[in-house]
Amino acid sequence: MSTLGPTGRTVADNIKRLRGDLQYVKLADRLKQLGRPIPTLGLRKIESYERRVDADDLVALAVALGVSPISLLVPLDSFLEDDSIEVTGVDDGIAAKQAWEWMRGETPLSGGDNAVELLQYIGRSAPGWRVRNYANGVQALLELNRVERDMQSSDPAVAAAAKVRFNEMVEESRRGDD
Repeated sequence: MSTLGPTGRTVADNIKRLRGDLQYVKLADRLKQLGRPIPTLGLRKIESYERRVDADDLVALAVALGVSPISLLVPLDSFLEDDSIEVTGVDDGIAAKQAWEWMRGETPLSGGDNAVELLQYIGRSAPGWRVRNYANGVQALLELNRVERDMQSSDPAVAAAAKVRFNEMVEESRRGDD
């Protein structure tokens, strides 16, 4: 078997840390109940970097340990968001916060400073409901921008209508926060 990369080692380290004093037998029983059995020897081999964790194992282990799958993929011992961590496929390491946001589908590895790149990344990385939420947010910002611009209009009727719409938007926002 080929050696584990940095993310594989992170997964193994996180499983060991999160398992704490939970015995291998009990974790193996939990995994068996979840329909993804990994025998105690397999768990030992994972923690000693001798066995890889595939995607189904990763999710089952996260369920069994009561954490998010992302919590197994990113070193959780980084206490500062700028701590550099190793991630498979990234040559020089990246900041812990950047890795977390990337794995959550919030920003591309490049940082997402470009709005078009950020929206394209979210469109490829996020589920449809989340993309719709982002699109609705962008639409609301565009409408707010138009209303604010109209409030500055020299035409009193346009400015008055914009102020009414602005107040409606504020009220809608308050109702949405409740």
